[in-house]
Amino acid sequence: MLEHVAEKVALVGASFALLAAGCGPSADDPSQDVDDEASFAIATTVLGNDSNTTYVQYTQELELGEISFDDARTYPGNATIGAVGDMFFVGSGASPKVTRYQVEDGSLTKDGEINFSQYVQRAPLFGNLFVDPTTAYLEQEDSGRVQWNPKNMTIQEAETLDAIDVEIDGKSATAGSRRGMVKRGDHIFQPFYWAGPDFYDYAETSKILVYDGETGEVENVIEASCPGLGVGTKDDQGNVYFTNWVGPTAAPVIEGESNAPSPCAVRIDAGDTTLNESWTRDLTEMTGGRQVTAMRMLDGSVAIAAVLDEEKVDANSETDPSKITYAQNWELWRLDLEDGTGSKVPGIGYIAGGYYAFRIDGRMVVTLPTADYGSTTGYEIPVEGEAVELFEGNGWIYQMVEIN
Repeated sequence: MLEHVAEKVALVGASFALLAAGCGPSADDPSQDVDDEASFAIATTVLGNDSNTTYVQYTQELELGEISFDDARTYPGNATIGAVGDMFFVGSGASPKVTRYQVEDGSLTKDGEINFSQYVQRAPLFGNLFVDPTTAYLEQEDSGRVQWNPKNMTIQEAETLDAIDVEIDGKSATAGSRRGMVKRGDHIFQPFYWAGPDFYDYAETSKILVYDGETGEVENVIEASCPGLGVGTKDDQGNVYFTNWVGPTAAPVIEGESNAPSPCAVRIDAGDTTLNESWTRDLTEMTGGRQVTAMRMLDGSVAIAAVLDEEKVDANSETDPSKITYAQNWELWRLDLEDGTGSKVPGIGYIAGGYYAFRIDGRMVVTLPTADYGSTTGYEIPVEGEAVELFEGNGWIYQMVEIN
């Protein structure tokens, strides 16, 4: 999990005190009163000098203003959340266990637990895709997966994906599951890429596995001539797109485009399971040559992405890659894939490239952390016009889900 490790290293570098303990129920409480009309769950990880704590809270609305943890449920470490049907899940931040809860009549009740320790050292739900209430896939290391049943809380199968080489030219395989897996109809699309010991050193190509969501059978392996494909998104027509996360943008800036593979975007057309070779794009053509990361479809042909202000970085051969990948030298842009144009989203200043985006209640919500991940601001991004600030809080907010 090279990319996950890199992010963790960046986070551990932050140093600020934990919020006051005991501000809400702990994970050991069998039940917790929540708003019986709660529609969303938000997880915030607060970093401490010696340990991290995750706060999970439930809300009816997204316009929260200043976020308080007074009624949040607390978990040790970097706990993760997910939901499918009427079931809500929390992945332990300290072990490979996942706990299931039911939200009913204003109460959140513990309703089961599953332990993946036979297969993985930890089971973060950002590395999991819920296909439906009876089928889910959890990332296993970098080239495997565990199929399990959320309703029955049973493990069905664990396997290594033979189509994915563990290593290529000294670079290790990484599954783009946290931001990458896309479900369209009966198919799952999952990208894989290869990166070296320096987290910005990427192989020139990536692969996208296409498999049947119900059976897990791999139907196609797509070779894509773009480095570091790890972010997946789908438009309202059913076209599926893959772009890079922040890592692959560093090498072209520091070493020059002639010495490092340049990121690009690929598309799988609606109704198809092969790459549209004629569509592959260099997104910098829409940004005046500035590097682009994490494209997500907004509406129609319009997408959002983080765009690097290279003049602000003033990079050279001695530049620390983290100054590019994690520092607040980025801006949020809208890209029109049909017109081939791009422009900044007004109402937002400089951001770190590693932003997160969620389609919540039909609205595009982005969470933008500060460079030290000490606080996060959430915005709604409309199709046009200024971003609308929804909330702000201490810690790193990178998980939001709808609950029933």
